Amino acid sequence: GIRIADYYGIAETGPLTFNPDPVPGGGQGYPLPGVSLRFEGGTLLARSPSMGTRYLNYPGVLEERITESGHYRSNDQGLVTDQGELVLGDRADNSFSVGGKKLTAAEVEDLLVSYPDIDDCAAAMVTTASGRLFLGAVVVSATPVDAVAVRRYCLDRAASFKVPERIVQVPEIPRNGAGKTQRAAVARLLAQPTNG
Repeated sequence: GIRIADYYGIAETGPLTFNPDPVPGGGQGYPLPGVSLRFEGGTLLARSPSMGTRYLNYPGVLEERITESGHYRSNDQGLVTDQGELVLGDRADNSFSVGGKKLTAAEVEDLLVSYPDIDDCAAAMVTTASGRLFLGAVVVSATPVDAVAVRRYCLDRAASFKVPERIVQVPEIPRNGAGKTQRAAVARLLAQPTNG
């Protein structure tokens, strides 16, 4: 009987949207008063009344991401529907957010390939049928890989949010003709319940 609502925001801009009735796989809601959302090449540009002005100890870094119009250039891709709702897609720079903590695919993949038996890997964020989001990875190895042992190895070397919740061994990493990892295909492999 408890009503649950959701919102979307970025650390640099504060809250941007509000969704009074979220549904699994749905959008991120509608812009809050005073919020301006634009897209440039599919990448979200956002401006809000509560934007940050600088990063502590990193002079000029935040300022480089602010456009002439005062919008923050995010790493999120997506669109605004005809009804005005924000719908996010993939991250533009292969970065992820796990429980509000940011990390890149490269951080996860570098950790995994340091494991002695893993030859190649790819990380992705996966959404379950119930709408829960988690970090997972597919790995390639000439020998069978013990996912529990790999996770323990990773937990000894990195923060827990950088350790994939699910690790699945595959014959090869899904890549396009240019050799770029197809993260959506990786996520589909990780979402399959039969893949251990």
